[in-house]
Amino acid sequence: MVNRQGELYRTDRLLIEPEVISIIDFKTGQFSDEAIKKGHARQVKNYKAILEEIYPGRKVSGWLLYIDSGEREEVL
Repeated sequence: MVNRQGELYRTDRLLIEPEVISIIDFKTGQFSDEAIKKGHARQVKNYKAILEEIYPGRKVSGWLLYIDSGEREEVL
């Protein structure tokens, strides 16, 4: 996806369904540091903002999936 400034962004998985557009960003390794997790969440929030502009009025959800731990976190 491309933002208004022409910068290109790639999410790991983008699901476009009639009810919701879902962004899933996969992370590997162990991430117990909250500062790192906040950085990951900022990344997904950026993706959400771009998609909300592309698809006005559509629900956009964002998810982080930490593969090694199996942890799943919704990004609001």
